[in-house]
Amino acid sequence: MISLEVETQPCAQGGSRLAEKSPGAHNDACAENDAFLSASLLKWATLLLMSYFGVRLVFFAVAISPFVPPDEVTHAGLCHVFSKAALFPDNSPASYEFGLVTNIPWLYYWLMGKLLLLNFFKIPELVFLRLRS
Repeated sequence: MISLEVETQPCAQGGSRLAEKSPGAHNDACAENDAFLSASLLKWATLLLMSYFGVRLVFFAVAISPFVPPDEVTHAGLCHVFSKAALFPDNSPASYEFGLVTNIPWLYYWLMGKLLLLNFFKIPELVFLRLRS
């Protein structure tokens, strides 16, 4: 025989709710009073945080010098080489300054190279790649 212990607990806004002491039991009698944030407040907080991080993204993409990270220019150059090839580039004199392009992990450079073709607004390539990353 299974017995459930039930006790009454007061809600924060008055009234009471039943709390079952069995594992897995769930009682939503006072759930609206126990909510941490309302749905509309949570939506506005999420929108505010996403806007804040979006503004920071644009600021850092534009404000940081291209020569601060040690190899960012190389990565942008590899993306440019991949944007000129139909599928995969071959090693050529134009790509030698970036190393052997056939012996590197290619997925990131291939994707970013194809995204460079969508730069219709003539944003500088490095800034465009930073915004897409």
